[in-house]
Amino acid sequence: MKIYYSLLLCLFSFSVLCQIRKVPEDSIINLAKEYKFKYPEESVIITSSLVEVNFDIKKGRVIAELNSTNNYLNLDTKSYIKVYEFYDEKSEINKFQVRYANGNRANILEEDIAYKSNEIFYSDARIKYLELDFPLQGFEYSTFIQKAFKDIKYFTTLYLNEENPILEKTVRINIPKWLNIELKEFNFDGINITKEVIDNDDSKVYEFRLKNVPASVDEDNMLGPSFLYPHLLILPKKFFEKEEEKNIFLSLDDQYNWYRTLTKDLNYSGEDYSSKAKQLTLGLENDLEKIKKIYYWIQDNIRYIAFENGIAGFKPEEASQVYLKKYGDCKGMANLMKGMLKEIGVEARLTWLGTNHLIYDYSTPSLAVDNHMICTILDYSEPLFLDPTEKYNPFGKIASRIQGKVALIENGDDYILKNIPKENKILNKEERVFNLKIVNDQLVGDGVLNYKGESCKTIYRIYDKVKTDKKVDFLDYFLKIKSPDLEVNNVSEISLEDRETDISVNYKAIFENKLSSFGENLYLDLKLSNAFSEMILENRKTDFLFPYKKNVIYKTIIDSKGYTVQNSNEIVSFKNENFSLELKIENKDEKLTCTLELITFNNVLPLSDIEIWNKTLKEIEELSNKQIILKKV
Repeated sequence: MKIYYSLLLCLFSFSVLCQIRKVPEDSIINLAKEYKFKYPEESVIITSSLVEVNFDIKKGRVIAELNSTNNYLNLDTKSYIKVYEFYDEKSEINKFQVRYANGNRANILEEDIAYKSNEIFYSDARIKYLELDFPLQGFEYSTFIQKAFKDIKYFTTLYLNEENPILEKTVRINIPKWLNIELKEFNFDGINITKEVIDNDDSKVYEFRLKNVPASVDEDNMLGPSFLYPHLLILPKKFFEKEEEKNIFLSLDDQYNWYRTLTKDLNYSGEDYSSKAKQLTLGLENDLEKIKKIYYWIQDNIRYIAFENGIAGFKPEEASQVYLKKYGDCKGMANLMKGMLKEIGVEARLTWLGTNHLIYDYSTPSLAVDNHMICTILDYSEPLFLDPTEKYNPFGKIASRIQGKVALIENGDDYILKNIPKENKILNKEERVFNLKIVNDQLVGDGVLNYKGESCKTIYRIYDKVKTDKKVDFLDYFLKIKSPDLEVNNVSEISLEDRETDISVNYKAIFENKLSSFGENLYLDLKLSNAFSEMILENRKTDFLFPYKKNVIYKTIIDSKGYTVQNSNEIVSFKNENFSLELKIENKDEKLTCTLELITFNNVLPLSDIEIWNKTLKEIEELSNKQIILKKV
């Protein structure tokens, strides 16, 4: 009887489940199987998507409303995905609904949390999200999100892709005749997309229809999404209200004038940071030395909290608040720098710019153009660009991520545009050199690690976080991490006192398992490091972004006196406009030298070069694995 009632309860529960959630029909399951074959790496796809954008006027401002509907189909037996949307004080999410395939409302409780970085809640950014549980293959959900922007200035971009592949998508933008907007298209090449413009009496409708939109990609060292994915840059120019014409961002002048409303009333009367600025520069006569002292102090003592996406805060925090809290974003840190320099009689100017994360420039006035703020000093023959967020960046040096970008510099009611120079040398050298001898079937000798340019910052930042009593252990680990057969001794320490000095670490090196003897011959394995073999980029889907232009050299010099060296003097080499790779083995003047070198002439390795990049690295790997025969004389 108990079994009977249990079975009855299961049948009843299944019946209720079917009524509320709708178990997939065989035709939908078969469709899911077909799409699984087409998208083997995906667990869920979006079968159809509709985004509709409308505009209105409220309290003298243009507002924008986005209504987004996505229909999801599960391709696996069981799947989970998160659906989320960012918002902040300049936007709100009015509706966040989920329905089953039969139209019934799914009572899935959404979460609403503050966006945070390094456990510090430092902005108004929030995320609303929920988790969709797909219990069966072919199971479907439909989501509806209504998001409103309280000011059209903050509605900057509309991306046409999602984290899941989309079979069909329609984007409909209804622009009333009283509103002048430019829709600038990015990354439409290679996408199956059609555009139709419908001119109505009271509006103009732009409709974009897409098919088979690939999912966004999550890879290391990627370019920013503005370089990769199809999207529209929303450029609101002006609007008419009660027959009065009002500019939004008709030109860069309008954008700068709006920025001025956020900065012109900032207070620079912080007693605490005033005394600190004067204390730091006491006894210094040269202005450059004073600027440097304050620049380094902010680098070392103010914690940088970065918020790059979904943040509508463009007003710098008061300098005194950043000083007291000892943390801030780029705007707050730049403002503190301006305030402290002001106290010693140096005029520093707040400067807006976009990093290399963004594809845009100031030819398109929009808040999307900027994602960073620094300080600029114009009192010298060349502008002095100061970015205090770049910890351990040497004074006067410009970080790779802002080189070549255009800076918008405050100048009272006017502004100044300046190009930030690119580095005139390609070499940020990372060099490891071994001078070795053959002693009792071991390679023994001296090692030196030399870092120059941008590469130094990475080491300094890591080394700074290591506890004092662990620094020697860290250096041992760092030197051996790419060379499992290396033992190191007598390692010299790194000083954090002078970030303007190149890093040089000397040590004693012993390589085990690199020599084997057979009769009178020694067989030498010249592959002393795995560093280059780990650079092979298998299954890469996007361009590879280097943090900076690189010059990596691994050089091994072995004293071959007393031996004749066979099968040496070989080379593998490739060079184009983007990179150079070379492995060179030569025996000369009783020295067997193996030099492995990489140079990147640009920060980006394009996807079109990945194949030849991998091919060259594999050829280098094959040659480096080749044993060298040494015969005693």
